[in-house]
Amino acid sequence: MSNKKYKVIPITKNGKDYFQLVALRNFTNRGISIKENSYGGLIGRDVYLSHTGTCWVDKGCEVYGKTSILNDALITGNVSITGNCVIKDFTLIQKRASINGDCIFSDHTLIDDFVIIAGNVITKKETIIKGNTFLSGNFIINDSILKDKTFLSGDFIIIDSWYVGDTKIREDRISKGEVHGDEQWTYNKKSYWIKFKF
Repeated sequence: MSNKKYKVIPITKNGKDYFQLVALRNFTNRGISIKENSYGGLIGRDVYLSHTGTCWVDKGCEVYGKTSILNDALITGNVSITGNCVIKDFTLIQKRASINGDCIFSDHTLIDDFVIIAGNVITKKETIIKGNTFLSGNFIINDSILKDKTFLSGDFIIIDSWYVGDTKIREDRISKGEVHGDEQWTYNKKSYWIKFKF
């Protein structure tokens, strides 16, 4: 008996070659039941979706580039992923997220709703990125929350921090920080932080 979780059917969409996932057995991931012979999302030629664990790319999602999806990671909703990504452990990427870059999403990362990532991102532990958030640059995000109209551009190391509501920050290295909607932080050439209240 084969232990394979899915098979693929080659298709072309908007001039791009994809493979349509088709489940070969029943399994469940975060309450979503994937039934045998049901269609999953579209993956590119260089995408690796593991046959072990419950990882899955759900119908409505497109993943291409050199991306690996492992363990119990789930991509669902209307997600688009390009670049060279590793999506593993219990990572959940859902709704309308768009990811383009070289990323590693691990542990219990949640990427939820309208999120745009354009750059290189590494997430760890209980990281949450959601709600009209835009990340551009190079990021290491560990056990932090970024949500509700957060715009981050530059090179960031974010550890145990919150960025909530209408936040705009450039060139940041913050540990155990908390930034809320009426604040803007910017990096000064003299190497210290200036906080603005609106």
